[in-house]
Amino acid sequence: MKVVTEPPPPPPPPPEPPAFIVGRSGTLTNVSFALYRTFEGHKEAVTALAFSADGFSIASGEEKSANVWDIATGRFKPVLGENCTFSRIALSPDGKFLASPAPNLSVKIWEVTWRRVKSSLLTHSNEVAGLIFSPDGNVLASGGPAGQLSAYDAATGRPRKALQGHYDAVLAMGFSDDGSRLLTVGREGTLKQFDLQTSARTSEINLGTNSARLSAFAPDCSLLACGEGRKIKVFEVVRGAWSPALLAPEGTTISHLAVGTDGLVAAGTTNGKVLLWEAYSGKLIQSLDAHATDIRALTLAADGRVLATGSSDKLVKVWQRRTANAAGAAVPAPAPGVAPAAPPAAPVK
Repeated sequence: MKVVTEPPPPPPPPPEPPAFIVGRSGTLTNVSFALYRTFEGHKEAVTALAFSADGFSIASGEEKSANVWDIATGRFKPVLGENCTFSRIALSPDGKFLASPAPNLSVKIWEVTWRRVKSSLLTHSNEVAGLIFSPDGNVLASGGPAGQLSAYDAATGRPRKALQGHYDAVLAMGFSDDGSRLLTVGREGTLKQFDLQTSARTSEINLGTNSARLSAFAPDCSLLACGEGRKIKVFEVVRGAWSPALLAPEGTTISHLAVGTDGLVAAGTTNGKVLLWEAYSGKLIQSLDAHATDIRALTLAADGRVLATGSSDKLVKVWQRRTANAAGAAVPAPAPGVAPAAPPAAPVK
């Protein structure tokens, strides 16, 4: 008796990637930004920007110096370091300390008020691709052009346990809200997450063809924006979902990226414009003629109320968020450097 064997069933298709959350679409359609203040004082192109956690101060860096500005008053404190470069900077959450690369494989942490070095950290190479303070200011992380990663005790300058870095340049770094985890993206296209208590890598995600030359985390690391040329996509880190492609106009090249926790995407371009999208709907909500020349630095404050841009024109510009009311009139957010109004007290019963 001849036995007929059935061919094995085909393997099940791979699961569909989760859909990007579109339920939040439309929440930013009434948002726009207007120029609040222009800061003059740099002698060279502004290539680095960093807000304090409360958005009251902003640091701006050029090749040989940096300024830390009080946004409300426009006053600034200069930071000058011999043989130092300020093209990569980080500002502590309280705005009191500034970190910048220095010669001899080091990073210096400056006391802004006294304009002096608080500590020097021995780092991984002569070049630093990025610097960032943890939300509590206790840890400073640095990333290198060859994928090196380091984390330091910001108070003492002592290094923590070594972190297993990337195979190519570090493009973006961010901390979780509680400062316990460091998230990083490398040019080779991987997103890594580290537990800073143990220095162990807890996860690694291959971003595939969506990885790009430019990357930026939202302040809480819930979103990652990746861009190259005129195209941007946004990644939901926890769910592993990608947004629709956000496309800049033909002939436009994106030079810098920022993304807010609410899905607001800001992109600086080589022709001096700033483009703003709502990631969840893919809608371009505003185009700003920000500078006369290329955007060299761009950042959003943690609460998304303020946007800052720097350029080859040696200017720093601060932009204030506005939201249109039911009548269509633009209502500004609280002025930069001013705390938001407290919510009304609950009625007494």
